[in-house]
Amino acid sequence: MKKKGSVRKDVAPEKYFMVIDGSTIRSIEELADAFDRMSDDSFFYHVNEYKNDFETWVRQACEDNGLADELHLARNPDKAQIVVLRHMIKKLKK
Repeated sequence: MKKKGSVRKDVAPEKYFMVIDGSTIRSIEELADAFDRMSDDSFFYHVNEYKNDFETWVRQACEDNGLADELHLARNPDKAQIVVLRHMIKKLKK
């Protein structure tokens, strides 16, 4: 089981994020990596004017409201990856 607020620990299998391209994200660390590989079509399927699935997943599955709030403003894969990586660095310094 994951430690609350951890960036490296996997969430429970029933809370894995299923990307539209068929890939699976199990942790915040994997989320950062996924933005590197994810097509723009996949990203914008999950992030558009109506929803931000990554924000929702981080808030609900990872229980990290701070990161979720920051992801709310990230409207492209590069910005989202920067937000997640900065968050990970902050967590590692603590």
